[in-house]
Order: sequence, then structure tokens, then C-alpha cells
Amino acid sequence: MTSGQLLAATRRHLLGRALAAGARLTPDPDFVVLVDGRGEQPGTDPRAWRVALPHGAEELRLVSRSFVPGHTIEETTDMRRLGVAITGLRFDGAPADWRLGEGWHASEPGWRWTDGDARLDVRGIRTVEFGIEPVGSYWSEVAAAQPPAVSRTGCRTAA
Repeated sequence: MTSGQLLAATRRHLLGRALAAGARLTPDPDFVVLVDGRGEQPGTDPRAWRVALPHGAEELRLVSRSFVPGHTIEETTDMRRLGVAITGLRFDGAPADWRLGEGWHASEPGWRWTDGDARLDVRGIRTVEFGIEPVGSYWSEVAAAQPPAVSRTGCRTAA
């Protein structure tokens, strides 16, 4: 079964069961930018990024939670793993699509999706600018029962 009312009803039922069991959806992508493995902070608007790259930087990664629309939206059959929707990607003020590495989906009108860990070749670049469109619903971590405490020796201790 790949579409139709029965599939939508089944998804609605499963989504309801997941939520009843304590799973939660969040619009927060838990997004971070890594330049050669080190984290960068957004400016005052977490949806608009301008990253000044250190001399010699080689790789920029856009890392976030990811979701599969077909797992959270009843009406869709989209089974891609999506991270964040990136808009206006520019290197030193110029369009930057030609430097995309792993982790990118095909361009769509208005944005390009990452898969949750997208890479950019930034060798020779001084600044990277882009926006993030808040269009996803991600599964957030559910607080699990606390595991027994572990001592520095690795042995379980009484909590």
C-alpha cells in the first residue's frame, strides 16, 4: 500500500499511539553549524546565519535532527529523511550550490533540504550565509527511566 485513505488512517492511528506512549514532535531542528568539527553560534536570529570562516577552513557541516514526512504527516508518501530547509546559500556573497557535498536533496522552489548532516566544501571561502525555513516536525527525545548510576570504575552503584 503506497497511498490512499486506508494508508492515511493507518498513519493517523500509529501517530496517535506514538504520542500516547510519550513520543513528542517539536519544530526545533536542534541545528548546529560545524566548521572543521567546531561549533558555530547563530547571530541574533537563529533562522539567518552568517558564518565568518577561519583562514584555512575546509569543510562546513549543517547538522540537525531529521524526520521522514511519511512518518509524521498522514497525507504524504514522502519517505525522504529531511533535516532542515536551507534558503539563500551564498559563499562570499555569491550563490553556492556548486560546492555541495554529501547530505543534500535536490533543489526545490524556495529551498534545498539537508538530510540532517549536509556538507559544504569551503576551501578558499571567507563567509557563508544562509537561512533556515522552519517547516519540519521532528521527533524529540523522550525522557527515559534513569539508568543506574555508574561509578568512575564502570561499576553500577545504587541510585
